[in-house]
Amino acid sequence: MLLNVSRKNCTKVVPFALILLLILVIMISEYRIPLRVEDALNSQDDHLNRRRIPLLRDHQQINNISSSVSSRLRGSNSHVQTIMEKIGMDGLNIVTENDLPKIIPYSCMRSKIVTTVHNTSWLVCAKNNYEFVSQTIVSKGIWDEDSSILILDMLKNYPDAAYLDIGCNLGAFVTMGAQQGHRVYAVEPLAYNLAFTSTSLKLGRNEDKVVLINNAVSDQKIEMFPWQNNPNNEGYTILLDKETALKKPKKEILEPIRSVTLSQVLNYISEDTIVFKLDVEGAECKVLMEYLYTENKTKFIPYIYMEWIHIHKNFNGMCPDSNKLIQGFIKSGYRAQGKGPKGYVNVDPTGDLLDCIWIHKDAKPLIANVANFTYNIKIDGLCIVLLLLHLYLILPSCLP
Repeated sequence: MLLNVSRKNCTKVVPFALILLLILVIMISEYRIPLRVEDALNSQDDHLNRRRIPLLRDHQQINNISSSVSSRLRGSNSHVQTIMEKIGMDGLNIVTENDLPKIIPYSCMRSKIVTTVHNTSWLVCAKNNYEFVSQTIVSKGIWDEDSSILILDMLKNYPDAAYLDIGCNLGAFVTMGAQQGHRVYAVEPLAYNLAFTSTSLKLGRNEDKVVLINNAVSDQKIEMFPWQNNPNNEGYTILLDKETALKKPKKEILEPIRSVTLSQVLNYISEDTIVFKLDVEGAECKVLMEYLYTENKTKFIPYIYMEWIHIHKNFNGMCPDSNKLIQGFIKSGYRAQGKGPKGYVNVDPTGDLLDCIWIHKDAKPLIANVANFTYNIKIDGLCIVLLLLHLYLILPSCLP
């Protein structure tokens, strides 16, 4: 049938074939068409939800959309209210949208992960198009895909566990964890960052699953000063005590924030099992030391995922005794693992590692999942090959 093409029909067949080719090319490149936020939220179509959500122009638009979404939130805030009743007992600063700065996201993106076992998407908002984390979200549609998959692997093993994210920044992993149905506790010293997390959660209809905690975390209850010496990477904010902060340029020091201990945070979490991600730019030693050397632990933390390079390099002088920290992990029944090409493997924590996953001896083993993009590429590629073959067969009949 493909070969029986008369010359008088060539003018119809060839343009039609070229249009099909163009459509397939667009499908392969996953071209993103600007989309109104309301349309993206109302749509249940995966392809539609992968598209970029454009700039939210003003506060009124944010307020209107947020109010609309609030009326459709699933579940209730009873758990958050229970947590709120505890404020003041230990100094945790639990906040809601009304306590946070009013912000205008540069853009909000529908991040997506597809692996052999994970098929999920979630919404995250970016500040601008130049700061490192925001720029990555805007340009790639996702912040740190490898870490996202790793955290999904951990959460999958414990579907009823809480997810604790200390140093959550804009909340990319927070909104992802909430989208999976987990109760999430997001700890972040900068209220401005929590405002973006709150907006992402509200637009994604997951506000009721997350407790936002506006505190620094350290080994003692003191005022800490955020130090920002790199305006293009606000995720590189370092928390300093007053004595150290006075030695830094004044223009790089932000308003002080009250610190709490990890034990205080854990006492607020009602779930017995907690998947834990820690990223506080070099202060991991201070955050973890007290917990690891506590004899009677009241919570089971199967995994602790952290940016290990700060420990190994004694970043900013905040972990001068990394061996003591490592021994604390070993004493508490943890072993260090990393993700290799063929799955999770044991690693040497004294080596030059970027990230490290500490896995408890009683934890379920982590099973690595391979990104499932090959299947889609093969299917779409096959369509293009067939179309090109079609053109190859019919074009000779169209030539004079």
